[in-house]
Amino acid sequence: MCEDFVLSNVKIVIRAIGEYVKSTGKSDRGVVIGYDTRFFSDKFADWAAGVLADNGIPSYLSAEDVPTPVVAYAIKDLGAAGGVMFTASHNPPEYNGIKFIPENSAPATPETTKKIEGYVKGLKGQEITVLGKKDRKSTRLNSSHTDIPRMPSSA
Repeated sequence: MCEDFVLSNVKIVIRAIGEYVKSTGKSDRGVVIGYDTRFFSDKFADWAAGVLADNGIPSYLSAEDVPTPVVAYAIKDLGAAGGVMFTASHNPPEYNGIKFIPENSAPATPETTKKIEGYVKGLKGQEITVLGKKDRKSTRLNSSHTDIPRMPSSA
């Protein structure tokens, strides 16, 4: 479960996503980053913003946990180059994962995924740095992107 989903691997995948976004020529539009309530998702999202910043890509980081459709909406609303969502979707809560959402807000195609995987292979073994918060061009998403109706908690 968490043997492979560790910071060193997350940094490689995020850097690979950054390389893919740069290859589209749209990296200046930034990447939306969201996360759900799974273990360490908020920390992974913050580190992702730092990895993207080190690669010269601005980000829009969710201020709180959000469902994946909020990230997809924010990509379109902000005109971003894509998005990253830390979630394992329908899998058990002890799992986590990374979804890349392209600029069209649809799921990544197999072709896009293969390109990102190619970057991952090329980055294995490299040291991936994370810029500190003061050195990043990162914006917290405002409430218009994260205010969604919540189901009331059952007592």
